[in-house]
Amino acid sequence: MVVVNHALLCIDGRLEGTLLGDADALVVDEAHDLDKVATEAFSHRLGSVQGESVVLATRRLEAELRRVPVNDATAAMQLALPPLLQAGNAMRGSLQRLLATLDAALPRAARVRVRQRYRDPDEVFAHAREAVRDLHETLLQAASAAAAFESAALAAAVGEPATATVVELAGLVVALQQEVGDTLDFLTRDTCEDWVHHLDFGGPESALREIVAAPLDVGPALQRMLAQPERAIIYTSATLFVDGEAAHVRRRLGLPQAVAQQAIPSPFDFARQCTVVRTADLGDYRDPEFTTQLAGLVEAVHQRTRRRMLVLLTAHSMLRALHAELRSRLGEAAPLLAQGITADRDTLVSRLTATPGAILLGTDSFWEGVDFPGEALEILVLAKLPFAPPDEPLVAARCERLAALGENAFADYLLPQAVLRFRQGFGRLIRTRHDRGAVVLVDSRIETREYGESFIAALPQRALRLDAVHEVVAHLAAWFDATEPRAADTTRLTPSAAERTMPRRRRQ
Repeated sequence: MVVVNHALLCIDGRLEGTLLGDADALVVDEAHDLDKVATEAFSHRLGSVQGESVVLATRRLEAELRRVPVNDATAAMQLALPPLLQAGNAMRGSLQRLLATLDAALPRAARVRVRQRYRDPDEVFAHAREAVRDLHETLLQAASAAAAFESAALAAAVGEPATATVVELAGLVVALQQEVGDTLDFLTRDTCEDWVHHLDFGGPESALREIVAAPLDVGPALQRMLAQPERAIIYTSATLFVDGEAAHVRRRLGLPQAVAQQAIPSPFDFARQCTVVRTADLGDYRDPEFTTQLAGLVEAVHQRTRRRMLVLLTAHSMLRALHAELRSRLGEAAPLLAQGITADRDTLVSRLTATPGAILLGTDSFWEGVDFPGEALEILVLAKLPFAPPDEPLVAARCERLAALGENAFADYLLPQAVLRFRQGFGRLIRTRHDRGAVVLVDSRIETREYGESFIAALPQRALRLDAVHEVVAHLAAWFDATEPRAADTTRLTPSAAERTMPRRRRQ
């Protein structure tokens, strides 16, 4: 049995199985995320990371060459190394100048979004033609130097077995340089309808970080990589089905209509273990007062229950505003944690688990992949339905593609994707058979939009509708009081010794 993550699986597929070898059966866990990882793996990227990768590989080669005896067989390699190191540094410098030139030519408005889509390469590269030519020239010089070194290394390997690792590293340098050149050619020629091109910035108002071309549909490529005669493949996840069907995931993964599907009931007793309440009392999330109202709800629940709480949001801007509002309400001493403000994700997970009554505000990466069993989390607030930003380049391009095909981009793509994400967020609360807790839904669209029923139907527990915030707070307090374990049962609130030693993936 070989266990790998999605990224390595996709890389192995691109290399036609040369990393992992053949397999009679393949089990893809968390399959709802496979197309997202495949999109990242199959994208063309040109940025400072690629330049650093080439230089790092040449430095590793230099370090390895120091271990090789200097003799007649290896002398040619020693002479070929300095030009290779110089060429790698020159290539990295040319790439950085290209990014800086493009960044300087971009209007300030382009930095408002982290990702800025472009359709015509001439619009982007018109002011950087000299920088592009300079990068092409340094790539040619680097390729020549790498080829000369690789040739010397291969010749030396015949008489000096100690050069085996040097030969492998030389091949890696050649491959990395070739990838940079191929990516530059791909990004500077006319765009293709099967790809979306965009500029990535480090953040709002930040400098240009990389240029990206992402595929609109990875399904066919995934199936060419994974599907083989006589190979069994199982795609599994807690969130594959929307309205009783896995059509959305099946389409994203390129699976045929006839593929067998099965929904297995959850082992958890949600009716006993959790309560779900929904309220539209906070109003529309676009209202300027929404964040203030949300802060009031979180404050009231915190003051009444003093239980660990996770508030899931969909935008860093709202997270920052909510954090500032809560900090002013609760004071500096309050156990308030916020992603990207107080610490990174892993640190925040540990702090929430270790801090009674803590409130954690999280965005994208907290909707899945984090585990809070037992009393580590007892209240989950889903502040906003997790629709993908419609102006995000990949999302916008995929919606345009569906519209051109005469399909409903919202119903066939945005909605099912949001419902699956919603279920992932809900799944942060109940992690073992002994957990208990409350979920609060505050996005008024659940009540006011027809598609709200799709989110309600995705919940494993009936949602109680309450009109006012004070009713929500009273209900939560009463529910926790009524379900408080007796003294003899308190150990059941935390995972058993066996559960604590289980692999985390198995507990899910």
